[in-house]
Amino acid sequence: MRSEEIAWVHLFALNLPFDTTKPFFYWPFFSFELWMMFCMGWIIISTDMLHVTLTHLVTMELNNLGLIMGEIGWVDEDEESEEKAIRELKKLSRIHQQLIEVTNELDTITSLLLFVNAFSCLMILCVASFLAVTGEGHLFMVKYILPATAIAWQFFIQCHFGNAITDASLKVSEGVYNSAWYKASPKYRKLALLVMMRAQKAQKLTGWKFIDINMETYFWIIQTAHTYYSFLKGIYNS
Repeated sequence: MRSEEIAWVHLFALNLPFDTTKPFFYWPFFSFELWMMFCMGWIIISTDMLHVTLTHLVTMELNNLGLIMGEIGWVDEDEESEEKAIRELKKLSRIHQQLIEVTNELDTITSLLLFVNAFSCLMILCVASFLAVTGEGHLFMVKYILPATAIAWQFFIQCHFGNAITDASLKVSEGVYNSAWYKASPKYRKLALLVMMRAQKAQKLTGWKFIDINMETYFWIIQTAHTYYSFLKGIYNS
């Protein structure tokens, strides 16, 4: 088996003092590369699942809070029912404040990582697309397209759940507005107004406070990567 026939099979660039394309060295090193890719993939998927789970839990809590707030406004004329509705609204208001704090804490923890991931996604999509097109053969193309697709899918999931948490936070304000607050006492309406004003500020995950993690950012990343790819290809062709 000639080295030039199988050199493309290596998943990573190897710089060792012996020829790793020889049959004696090739298969052990290729197996090691596969094992390292599996370990890297497992670590990335595990950390992403933790982030997605926490984000999804906050999203569900905000959605449920918006639905509940849309129902407690239906109060009767008697004073006892009015006081019960006010106590319930105060309780939900405290829960809403706690969810805002949890979202801010989650953003603080993941902000830098999401920014690095967004920048990496932009660069990898641009460079991998350029190398895949300018390389020789379909196998060379697959070698670069697969990791580019993987990181694009990873960032898509993060943007999807970041977009979901923003939409869910705005539904809290909609829930209060859609309730029968106009039938309640001035005290209840004042409290409902405070909750609604606080909920109108959308909660969001950010990339180092520089970009918002949502679907709009994802499509901007794809568009920018394509622009840089076209620029590199134009220089290469000229």
